[in-house]
Amino acid sequence: MNNYKAYKTEGSPASEALHTLFENYRLKDSALFNTFKELDTLEKKNASDSILTIQRNKRDAQIRDMNTLVTNFINQSPSPAARIYVLGMAGRTMSQNEVKALVLSSADKFKEHSGLARIKAMITTQQPAAPPKNPLLDQPAPEINLPDTSGKAVSLSSFKGKYVLVDFWASWCGPCRKENPNVVEAYKKFKDKNFTILGVSLDQDKEKWLEAIHKDGLTWTQISDLQYWSSAVVPLYKIDGIPFNVLVDPQGKIIATDLRGEQLNAKLQEVLK
Repeated sequence: MNNYKAYKTEGSPASEALHTLFENYRLKDSALFNTFKELDTLEKKNASDSILTIQRNKRDAQIRDMNTLVTNFINQSPSPAARIYVLGMAGRTMSQNEVKALVLSSADKFKEHSGLARIKAMITTQQPAAPPKNPLLDQPAPEINLPDTSGKAVSLSSFKGKYVLVDFWASWCGPCRKENPNVVEAYKKFKDKNFTILGVSLDQDKEKWLEAIHKDGLTWTQISDLQYWSSAVVPLYKIDGIPFNVLVDPQGKIIATDLRGEQLNAKLQEVLK
């Protein structure tokens, strides 16, 4: 099923524009991910420099194309809220300076918007500002109830009594796929210590989702409504980019967010003594 393409927005130009952006971005991101895979295969086969150069040029051109798409949307959108949302996507393929320029131009255009003003203040202070506390931290984890790979509904609350890493990812997300080996290692290390993982995918194509689960060795429960960025979990967990995760304690409270690499291992080591 391809529910995302059937999804309609009415009465909100900003929402309709975001919907179009997400679809175009998805197509470009999927092509970029395939290029990265092809380049990785060529490098492993010790392909000639000329062939590698062609593939790297293709990759760089696709990244520039994605950056142009995002830049044009941010600079042209009449909605400051939509700009903030897409600024969260920009950092995936843009440099800090490029993102900073987009923030400054948006904040200058919408001088009365407090959200853009806060972002501008954060990136223009001489000392890096501490990341804002995630609003979900120390709060009960919002309930999730989505189909697993077989179509059976699985709820987050069904894991109550265990520490649960709710891992938001997608097969099309390059950074997610790079982080997956760290998550796999954490699962192997701590799965016998009252700990498990619930994978929540922002995929759209079920076959690609299942293929990625198998290829990356994700042996824990996986769920998805296959709605891409229109998934109900996006606003519920205030997701503006993936990979993203929350660590839920046995009572159902979120005790950590956005744990990656060694941070994930260290936090699990701390709580799973």
